[in-house]
Amino acid sequence: QANVRAQSALSEAAEAAADAQAAVESAQSAAVDATSASVIAGTAASTINLAAAITAKNAAEAAANNAQAAAISASTANSNAQARAATDGSSSASIKLAADLAAGDATTSLSAAKIAETAAANALSALVSGQNANIDASIARTNAQKAADEAQSAAATAGGVAQVDTVTIGGSVEKGDSYTVTVNGNNVTYSVLGSEGDLAAIRDQLVSAINADSTVGNIVASVKGSASDGQLVLTAINAGVAFTSSASAANVTGGIKDNSASSSTTVSNFGGQSEVAQVDTLVIGGTPEANDIYAVTINNDDITATEVSYIVTIADVNATDPAEAIRLGLINAINTNSTVSSAVTATSGDNAGEIKLTAVAAGSDFISSASTINRSGGTNDNSAVISTTVANLKGADEIAAEAAEHASAQAVIATSEASKAQTAAAEASMSVLANALNAAITGAAAIAKAKASDSDSDATNDAEDAAVQA
Repeated sequence: QANVRAQSALSEAAEAAADAQAAVESAQSAAVDATSASVIAGTAASTINLAAAITAKNAAEAAANNAQAAAISASTANSNAQARAATDGSSSASIKLAADLAAGDATTSLSAAKIAETAAANALSALVSGQNANIDASIARTNAQKAADEAQSAAATAGGVAQVDTVTIGGSVEKGDSYTVTVNGNNVTYSVLGSEGDLAAIRDQLVSAINADSTVGNIVASVKGSASDGQLVLTAINAGVAFTSSASAANVTGGIKDNSASSSTTVSNFGGQSEVAQVDTLVIGGTPEANDIYAVTINNDDITATEVSYIVTIADVNATDPAEAIRLGLINAINTNSTVSSAVTATSGDNAGEIKLTAVAAGSDFISSASTINRSGGTNDNSAVISTTVANLKGADEIAAEAAEHASAQAVIATSEASKAQTAAAEASMSVLANALNAAITGAAAIAKAKASDSDSDATNDAEDAAVQA
């Protein structure tokens, strides 16, 4: 009877081992599927429902916890099977070997459950990253659009406003009458054929003649106006470039002398904003004494801070106008310094002791400072005061270029952040697919846990059941 029981236990343990091995292979396959799913999700994650992903992640975590518990129960059941086998007689070695196999498979199942648990944690992290990346991408897109708007506005400022002149013609339609429009001294004339029918038809022919003229047509574009049949509008081809216009009419000999033609500017030309060169004014003073020192420091985007100094000489002190001699000496020192003179030009100011520092490049600002050192033992009354009297003003074209560069940089950022958002969404979507894989085993894991801890005395059967459910 003991041998029968042992053989029965052996058979059951062998089946348990086989089933546990199958469970291990399924768990390993699921891990591979989860990895593949994350790759597949990368190509399908341009959009993702983050709320659904969070729900899926929670379900995946719960499934992983259940799977881990089931694996632990399976391991316990297999331990019981080992103990049972040890007391079941002569075939206990075979039974123990099968039980050992089941125990090893249970350990592998436990490891797979740990991997699933880690995957769930990674899914949660991916979801958080996805949410943050979506926020970053949204901000980047907003900044890029703002920069683009600024660039467009700056470009419009740089281009200036196109001049518009309105020409109005009038009179009876008579063969031989003529109307002339003059632009920048160039005449375009249309002679009435008499078949035009009305003044609007004559106006249309004059519009065509202006646009077809090789000279005038490159200065202005002409269209018919809407205020009257005799109105035509001239608009500068190049915004910001002014033109002059006039109009005249000639009546045919013996005809009705009622023809008229006039021209007036209705939208004035406005050129793009021009650069203004910065001017700083330096005023030096004090009792002229040999070995006094006056210094100026200049700095801008193109040069590092560079100091130029002038030491007062005996000749300066003995000059007819010592203060003027010192001023000229400092001006010469500034203008002969290769670094500083590339940024500013020094000239005499309107008042005594005054030096004007003017930016070499209009629209390019600079920073200046001044200092003085009294000679040892001399009169301690030297001074050097500097201030900006004409502020730098960048030109509209320069502003537009900077705005365009900024817009381009923001566009790059937006592209990068959008890519990050897409990547994070792809990672987050893995939890959705993982949920589909784990949902199928959630119920089975719960059943396995219950089987492993039920009250029947057949521990080997419990091992088999737990392994199958895991």
